[in-house]
Amino acid sequence: MGIRETVGRLVGRQYFSPEYAHKIDSLRPTPSLFKICLGLTTKPDLPAPVNFKVCELNEAAWWQEIEQGRIPEKPPVMFWSKYLVDPGMAPEGKYDIDILVPAPFQHQDGDWDHVKHRERDKVIAVMNEVIRAAYTGKRCAGRIVNGK
Repeated sequence: MGIRETVGRLVGRQYFSPEYAHKIDSLRPTPSLFKICLGLTTKPDLPAPVNFKVCELNEAAWWQEIEQGRIPEKPPVMFWSKYLVDPGMAPEGKYDIDILVPAPFQHQDGDWDHVKHRERDKVIAVMNEVIRAAYTGKRCAGRIVNGK
């Protein structure tokens, strides 16, 4: 639910000035994130709590796809491990990794409930490529964010 729905349906437009309501009506949704959460029994081999990986560097094309309501075929992927920041976040011998991918707020094919499995599979295919590259020595572009 976005701010337009919050103002219009939950609060009620009558509680806002016409100028403010017009501002809300003119807002465009911004990109969001598609997130896959994993529980692990092996400690992730990540150099920092937040890591950014891509197998194709074409940032302009990614954002164009997202603005058109799609997740790119080869999206950028961010790995985030809360365990690396605070080991108390998981039971002993257990670890976490969140996989985050930029995504449109509204998907061009309709409700996210209808497309989430297809989009998840796309992200997993990219993850396979990133993981395979790590084991075969193929270079995927990467950047460490908030490194230790």
